[in-house]
Amino acid sequence: RRFQCFPPPAFTSLLLGWMPTPPFRRPIEEEALKPPFLCARLCLSPLCLLAIVLGAAPSGPGEGVHRTQLESKVGEVVPQSQSRLHSAAANMPKNKSRGKDRNASSKLKETKASKKSQHEEVKDALTVVLPFNSRQDMAACLARVSAYLEDPLHHGKVCSPDKINTLVSSRYAGHNFSLESYRKVISVLGKLTPDEDRIKQAIGSACRGRSGPNVYIVAHVSDDPKTLQHEKWHATFHFDEAYRKRVSGIWGMVQKGSPAWAKQFEKHLSDKYAQHVWVDEFQAIVLNREYECATKTVNLLQSILPKKEPFMTISVKTR
Repeated sequence: RRFQCFPPPAFTSLLLGWMPTPPFRRPIEEEALKPPFLCARLCLSPLCLLAIVLGAAPSGPGEGVHRTQLESKVGEVVPQSQSRLHSAAANMPKNKSRGKDRNASSKLKETKASKKSQHEEVKDALTVVLPFNSRQDMAACLARVSAYLEDPLHHGKVCSPDKINTLVSSRYAGHNFSLESYRKVISVLGKLTPDEDRIKQAIGSACRGRSGPNVYIVAHVSDDPKTLQHEKWHATFHFDEAYRKRVSGIWGMVQKGSPAWAKQFEKHLSDKYAQHVWVDEFQAIVLNREYECATKTVNLLQSILPKKEPFMTISVKTR
């Protein structure tokens, strides 16, 4: 498109003085113009240029309008309003979608971080297996520890070594506790027997440099793999928090749905264990099929088990 400027009216000519219009028009390439003036070519006469400069001149002294400033003002009049409307219509949904994307990405990062941290905790978990030659040997080393932790009568009490054979824990087929709990009990038992000191040295050597909560200790008689599996269910219950919560939920369902069986089972547990370990014993006993239970309950517990054991296992010599 071409835009041609005409001479000013008569009264403007009188004020400015008559100047003849030159016989030619000088096209000026306008480089700074924006759409829709991108392809415009202005044909301006010297008189028109003078009128434009006088009309746009600032009132204050020392202030001048450069050609580039004038060009930018002419080019920005219409496109600026159009660009504002276009950006307002385009940016609103983009901002919302960007906000959703940011929230989704942040949640994804948090989920990955939490999964990573859980994986690291499971990776560091260790179960120390203590295989004994006989139940008597195992009781001599660990009965007082288990009695202090979970005996229904002696829980939280120190028993003298000469009463080991009278403790319920002396008849346990296996033992289980965290390294942290074991260290606390050993510190309050006082003087240890030679058997207790021997197993303390074995555990200390196997767990050197490890923290208490990340290590779990299980004991069994070496020719009794079923009891070993029972004790490993306890280790899973200790390390896997999600599993613990689900087991507690299933135990609550059993108490409401089968109250008679639940009371009978509680009576069975009350002769051997303090009440704070009943839920743990419930899952280990039922999964190991050591007590008659509804198939539905067994299937529920099996369905919530982790796909693999959430710990590493090492076996330590006890002799």
